[in-house]
Amino acid sequence: MPEPKTIDVAFCADSQMEAPLHVAASSVLRHVAEGCTVRFHLLLTGFSQAQRDHVLRTFDHIGKPYEVRFLPEPPAAMFAGLRPFHGNMTTYYRLALPDLVDASRLLYIDADTATSIDVSALLALPPDGNPAGFVEGGVVSDYPEKAFYARVGLAPDTPAFNAGVMLFNLDTWRAEGWTNRILAFCRTYPNDLSAADQTAMTATFAGKFQRLPPEFNIALYPSNPVPQIEQTPGIYHFVGSPKPWDLGGRVIHTAAGFYFQSLESTTIQHRAGYLKRSQWYRAWSVRGGYARALKGRLLS
Repeated sequence: MPEPKTIDVAFCADSQMEAPLHVAASSVLRHVAEGCTVRFHLLLTGFSQAQRDHVLRTFDHIGKPYEVRFLPEPPAAMFAGLRPFHGNMTTYYRLALPDLVDASRLLYIDADTATSIDVSALLALPPDGNPAGFVEGGVVSDYPEKAFYARVGLAPDTPAFNAGVMLFNLDTWRAEGWTNRILAFCRTYPNDLSAADQTAMTATFAGKFQRLPPEFNIALYPSNPVPQIEQTPGIYHFVGSPKPWDLGGRVIHTAAGFYFQSLESTTIQHRAGYLKRSQWYRAWSVRGGYARALKGRLLS
């Protein structure tokens, strides 16, 4: 009989992403192969002890073996001089993971995802000498930051990626000092990083990253047609705004049904948040996304 396997998976989230975190993390656990233990590394900002305990209840509800390590929040000085992304620094926290996780391979997944595939296959991929792996997503000339990429010396056909799913080859990452390299780039160009550390990683890796199978980061945009999710297992990523859990997202986002169906497998309930100032602030900050999503729905 084969020995049980343990895989290391990390999430970073602030308290506004509490319900989506339940969906993202528990869906990984729900679909992992039998005989595999998921060791979660959770870097949570603003979560009370009761909220952390609630995450564990959702994991218990799944009924599969798991371990959880709650990671300490990185010191604020680590991200001094960086521009917040949607009002906070949480997106940069994945860059702190290599110093906080004692492992050789680590799968990082954004909290705005829902998984319907066994992710242990990703961690079984042999390292190829690169510090990290991503699903390739076109070339830099396809992206809104193309003028910036050209200015820092990237050729138009340099491969790009979405960093919402990231396979750390931690031994190589740490040996080559990639956290400091990327943070140094962020500080050099603080006003040019429209996608924060993702822009910086695309520029610093310059196309040199491990290619992951495309099903491990499938974009679900607010107004795009919904793919046949049941027939196509993968890590589904709610890209753009509004998200299904944002104000009005249940109505606007074409894939909201998939998110709320996944939510039913957790022990947390959706709270619309119409009385929360933070929710209205977020809606205002991503108002362009609402406009694009509504226009897309009207034209579809």
